[in-house]
Amino acid sequence: MLFSAAPFFTAVAQDRPAYQAISWSRDGSQLALTARVGGGYQVTLVSLDRGVPVPLIDEPSSSMYAAWSPDGSRIAFSSDRDGNPDIYLAPAERGDLTRLTSHAAADLYPTWSPDGSRIAFFSNRNGNWQLYVMSADGSDVRQLTSHAGNDYNPVWSPVANRIAFESARGAPGLRAIYVIDADGSHETRLTPGRTNDLFPSWSPDGSQILYCTVRLRRATLAVMFRDGSSQRTLESGCSPSWGPRGGRIAFVGDGGVAVYVMNLDGRGRMRVTGR
Repeated sequence: MLFSAAPFFTAVAQDRPAYQAISWSRDGSQLALTARVGGGYQVTLVSLDRGVPVPLIDEPSSSMYAAWSPDGSRIAFSSDRDGNPDIYLAPAERGDLTRLTSHAAADLYPTWSPDGSRIAFFSNRNGNWQLYVMSADGSDVRQLTSHAGNDYNPVWSPVANRIAFESARGAPGLRAIYVIDADGSHETRLTPGRTNDLFPSWSPDGSQILYCTVRLRRATLAVMFRDGSSQRTLESGCSPSWGPRGGRIAFVGDGGVAVYVMNLDGRGRMRVTGR
């Protein structure tokens, strides 16, 4: 199953979309979302002023985990359009797709380096889920982490060669937020791992990390400094993504069926989908 590595959608009616994995466009006017509708997954683009999701690619295959390139010209995403979950590039203004990976394992959750030259992702190429890095043309793939626990959902700092990710290395069934240098060195755990800490997202200046913490099936937005200090919760929600201008964040709420945008202090909350 394409989405087996991160089963955190709340159960909802099959005719209602459930959202996850948000990425902002460079100018902050659009969001790329992973939507589950029926039995499949689809990357959709939604503008903040219109609120109507439009599929990134119009085909029956599953697609998910989209990430806008730093210059805004391309969108990386995972798809099983050729029979196996691999990573592809799509022009932001529509056009032909480029396949970056072709492997028997699943390659998921691409994230761009600040200069757009490299892409990190997670894959089960060696049995369990680990982080990998490759050039933006799909060449020079190398393994970044190697651990008995599974590593998921890498997010590259927008200002440094530092990658945040979530890992299931601690207590069974729980995940914590880690950071690691893009060369595989200086790996550090940031959250204690007593809850499920998921979907890290960097602030535009790289000083803070937004994430989702799940305790007793309740998902709450949280934020901390990049060294793990000053952790504090915000409000209910999950799958957060920090906007490019720093003042606003996007997140999934209402059990996964709605996407919201608001200021970090909670003001200016606006529902983006289903208006």
